[in-house]
Amino acid sequence: MIPVGLIAGGRGSRLGTAHKCLVELGDGSCALDRLLSACRDAATGPVVVAANDATPFLARGLPVVADSVPDAGPLAGIAAVLAHHHDAPAVLVLAADQPGLDAAALRALLAAWQSTGRLIVACDAAGRMHPLVAVVPVSLASTVQDALRSGVHAVHRCWTAQAPQLVPLSELALADLDHPADLTRWRDAVRNI
Repeated sequence: MIPVGLIAGGRGSRLGTAHKCLVELGDGSCALDRLLSACRDAATGPVVVAANDATPFLARGLPVVADSVPDAGPLAGIAAVLAHHHDAPAVLVLAADQPGLDAAALRALLAAWQSTGRLIVACDAAGRMHPLVAVVPVSLASTVQDALRSGVHAVHRCWTAQAPQLVPLSELALADLDHPADLTRWRDAVRNI
């Protein structure tokens, strides 16, 4: 089973809360609940959260690791989860604010990794990479650390240099909660389901 690293260390300033993954979505759930359910249904391995404020995650019984480099963005969170799961062959890395990722999407990513062993990154229908939805071989841990040391903090840049295999996922699966309008759209979608 491939373990999971949820990236939840952002400030959430555009949405107005540091814990975007805990915002109620209109049906009593939050992105974190939905992602944990998807992970269970996809039979992934253990989950760890990369976050700079551990309190809400520890209260839910989830292990938390701090970003490997403070204020270096999600790449530092990825470095932390790769270090935490260093004995695994790969880590399923997910942005914690993407409530539309379901078990089918996770299984598609994991199946691509199992067939290639390469870096797998989700993309939209136009082929645009979504770098915080990926299966990252643990062998890339030193590459990630080197990028951070050299001042490269953009996950997209780090992954592009690795020539990843892209796996297309639906618009709903890749929708995140960055802005109030994103949350409104998600709540409207939940009401219409």
